[in-house]
Amino acid sequence: MALKWAGILVTVIALTLAVTANLFATDESIPEMVNYVTIATAAVAILVAIIADLYVRLNSKLNEMQLLMTSRFDRLDAETGDRNSGFVEGYLLGRPADSSVVPMTPRNRRAAAHGDD
Repeated sequence: MALKWAGILVTVIALTLAVTANLFATDESIPEMVNYVTIATAAVAILVAIIADLYVRLNSKLNEMQLLMTSRFDRLDAETGDRNSGFVEGYLLGRPADSSVVPMTPRNRRAAAHGDD
């Protein structure tokens, strides 16, 4: 914010000095180069102020979006809980106590080794 207001202040001072000098110069005219430098200084200061303001706005928007996404992900995590990752455990706990998990039987190695002989 300080850079924005510094740019505005430089613009106001430069333009005020240029206008005042051109109004009160009676005998001698102000060289054109002084006017060009003053206008260039004011233009650059205005650009700096605009860019600084846009940077602050963009930064605040990104911070708001980060907070929004974080809160939505936290809410989504709280709603879903551990249901998806604990599916197998829940399935096994829901089965009767006498059931057990039986491993698959190994394949016949001889048939797999010889193919369709």
